Amino acid sequence: MLSEEVFNFQDENGKDREFASLKEFYYQHMAKAHEKTGKYESCIEICETAFKQISKFHHKNNTWLKARMYYSKCMLQENIEDAIIEYKELAYRENYWFMYHKLSQICFRYNKVPEALLYASKAFTCRFEHEKMVNLMSDTALLWQTIGNNANAKFFFQASAFYRKRQGWPFSEELQYAIRTLEIDVDEKPNIRVVQNISSDYVATIEGKNERMEGQIDNILSHGGSGFIKPSQGGSNVYFNMKDVFGKKTLVKGEKVDYELLKGKDEKIRAIKITIRG
Repeated sequence: MLSEEVFNFQDENGKDREFASLKEFYYQHMAKAHEKTGKYESCIEICETAFKQISKFHHKNNTWLKARMYYSKCMLQENIEDAIIEYKELAYRENYWFMYHKLSQICFRYNKVPEALLYASKAFTCRFEHEKMVNLMSDTALLWQTIGNNANAKFFFQASAFYRKRQGWPFSEELQYAIRTLEIDVDEKPNIRVVQNISSDYVATIEGKNERMEGQIDNILSHGGSGFIKPSQGGSNVYFNMKDVFGKKTLVKGEKVDYELLKGKDEKIRAIKITIRG
């Protein structure tokens, strides 16, 4: 009975925009509620119905619905390998750290520890969001401990403890135990570059190391969320998204960077794992 009519308006730049319809919002929030409360079968049904009824999605709601549907399939333990592949393909395509985190949790649930550590590590190669990643940091630390590497685990436990304390959030029993046994100083600001390097090195070891390229920012698109890199060795400019930049949320034209290339399913090339050249 809810309306499928979208609300049209112009933003501050005079560009035409649309808000999602009431029906689209309904399915988005219902899917989220059912997934969060463990009602996985009904979550799948809600998502499937949404895809049948909604002709045009907004705010990437189709992506979030897919993520919830694939996650729910993984939780039902039916055709788990196929379900993980579906979620993996979505995570690799979208390249959001929280999708890799969930993929890691799914694999750990089914005792796939190396895969769980791989996807947790890939999460740290995306845009870094300190306070939002505290649970990911703790989970990654536990995975490093599981394979017997307490040295690496300490870096991730320390990062989680620091940002939790800064926000006034409680420590889990596992984190409290790690602080005591690994002698972690919760007031010491973590070296995020070390965390990212550990993660990148593990990903490279498992997936095969990609060649690092050099270039400089040639253009930033008007919305500020992406742009193009001019390769130092010549050739066509390479598209990049700001979420693939390490350590810095924005870049400016002329900055020199290092990066790797990734070919998507659509055969288009883009830059990932972008770092500022010192």
